[in-house]
Amino acid sequence: MSDTHAAHAHGFRPDIQGLRALAVLLVLVFHAGLGLDGGYVGVDVFFVLSGFLITRLLVREGEKTGRINFLSFYARRSRRLLPAAVLVLVATTIATALWCPRSELSEFGLDAAFAAAYAVNWRFAERAVDYLAEDVGRSPVLHYWSLSVEEQFYFAWPLLVALGLSVSRRFQFLRVSTLAAILSLVAASSFVYAAFVSSGAESFFVTTTRLWELSIGAYLALAERPMGGLSRKLGPAFSLLGVGMVVSAAAVYDAKTPWPSAFTLLPTVGTALALIGGQAAPASPISKILGARPFRLVGDVSYSLYLWHWPLLVVGQDWFGLKGPAWGACLCALSALPATLSYLFVEQPLRTAKSLSSQPAFAVSLCSTLSLLAVSSGLALAYEGASGQKASTIGAVELTARGRNLIVTPRKAGAPALGKSPKLSEHGIPQSKYDVIYPAPENARRDVPSAYERDCQTRRGSSHVNWCEFGDVKSRRRFVLVGDSLMIQYADALGAIGKARGWRVETATKSSCPFSKDPSKPDDCRAFNENILRAFRENPPEGIFTTQYGVATAETLRPYWSELVNLGLKVIVIGANPHPPANQSIYQCLLRNQSDYLPCAFPRAEGIELSALPAQKKAAAEVAGVHLIDLTDYFCPRDLCPPVIGNVLVLRQGAHITNSYAQSLAPIISEKLEELGL
Repeated sequence: MSDTHAAHAHGFRPDIQGLRALAVLLVLVFHAGLGLDGGYVGVDVFFVLSGFLITRLLVREGEKTGRINFLSFYARRSRRLLPAAVLVLVATTIATALWCPRSELSEFGLDAAFAAAYAVNWRFAERAVDYLAEDVGRSPVLHYWSLSVEEQFYFAWPLLVALGLSVSRRFQFLRVSTLAAILSLVAASSFVYAAFVSSGAESFFVTTTRLWELSIGAYLALAERPMGGLSRKLGPAFSLLGVGMVVSAAAVYDAKTPWPSAFTLLPTVGTALALIGGQAAPASPISKILGARPFRLVGDVSYSLYLWHWPLLVVGQDWFGLKGPAWGACLCALSALPATLSYLFVEQPLRTAKSLSSQPAFAVSLCSTLSLLAVSSGLALAYEGASGQKASTIGAVELTARGRNLIVTPRKAGAPALGKSPKLSEHGIPQSKYDVIYPAPENARRDVPSAYERDCQTRRGSSHVNWCEFGDVKSRRRFVLVGDSLMIQYADALGAIGKARGWRVETATKSSCPFSKDPSKPDDCRAFNENILRAFRENPPEGIFTTQYGVATAETLRPYWSELVNLGLKVIVIGANPHPPANQSIYQCLLRNQSDYLPCAFPRAEGIELSALPAQKKAAAEVAGVHLIDLTDYFCPRDLCPPVIGNVLVLRQGAHITNSYAQSLAPIISEKLEELGL
């Protein structure tokens, strides 16, 4: 018998190690930024392989003993996966404590705790649709989401297999048929949900959209014997086609490909075909390549390599500024060193230790203790981050009304410090140092309008309008804020104006959804805007306020504005504030440059160009009845946009302004409205 056939006879398949190597290399090339935009399909390859291998172990045990020994199963899984995962988590927590921006310690500490509990995929799913988390940097444990999905599968699937074995014994059904029926129900439900029901960024992370991928591998395990009976003539073709499908998916897909979806069938079915081909023809050319020593060595350390590469990328690229594909490739290559060491001295010794394999209860207890250690280290980091924040510096600006006029307290806080001629004010000149900043930079992301606490903004994936009321809520004079997050940032400021003027100010905004006919926006955004228009036709308000994030075109803005003007509404556009350069977080810049804040200012001209203001000006000039309030001079009085004006931090997340600065703008906006006769 050849070595290859002998290996198959004993259950070891070198080609599977090769597929693991292919999967992890695709992921590393993708994360390094080397141009393989679809390399994320490597994770989907892992899902199919995991479903196959775990189900094969369970089925063989069920056939041999008639039952599933849960304690032994979970002990084997714990010894295989937990030690290396905990090691990387603890090392990452230490690195985070040393080098992470202080403003994100709390978030990343909780990420680590959830990762240690194998529930972090649900945390990232929530963050994906949470506007207030948009500016959180790349989590150093982001890659643990896929491990969480697999662990949740490992917990539930043995229970279903045991149920299937019990049902088959009781009713004398065929075991494979019973398990296949259970698996079909799980897989079909998950696939339909992923492909046709679920939408939005959160669907990428949740377990329910990924179960069908693991189920594909599980199906193959149930059909392992029929696979082995395939003609060896078909095996090579299956292997070649399968690997080709995986590589093609990685080469063709990119960030715009809906995922997971029906498109995910290409790499997952491809992996299945490669598994079938390897089983039927282990000596085929593709199987031999996959089983060659270089691929096997990479496959051996693939788990540790996956664990280590991402934290190194985040630390190097995000915290030390080692940007670009070249550095990405170097950091991924460097991760091979800790991966190999942890494989040799952590993974293998604990996986093969006879003292642990003979005492499954002790093994589970030991690994659970390690997990608790990782959870504790993450919670400690989160506590350290939270306790270090200066909570007293939020909400420093207060508004009081004197008739229709609004007074900012303190008087020189924020925009009023610029006076009547912002371009001549010394407060418009960026400073190298400020005695005090409100809010403190580490608190910037929390200085948001009360609309977020009230859940007024519709989240991604939904088209339901979350109406909220501000100002004089009993008034019959209604003004509605429509648009995206750049509009709702003025909710408290316009609410104060409304209260002083006897207006009821309502909000009807949606995250990442401008009030425009932008064909590039998803279906839920277009449906949301249509719902607003329908509501206005049925019960028109006196007027609307609108603005939007990012670059726009006059062609996408005019249609909705024209319709509202024709309905008799006052359309008031608050010109989009200048945007900082892409990927520049102003508050994080201040944290990194505490000895000199000047590098955190950005050019006015560039900020305007990156915003929707040019398109808004053009559209407002073309649609009679639209009023534009341009506040650019109160963000960038001169050639540079200062990060702090009147001791108030201007920006928080991306181009979004702090609530403190938004409220300081209320008297200026009120004066502009007076000039418009409103």
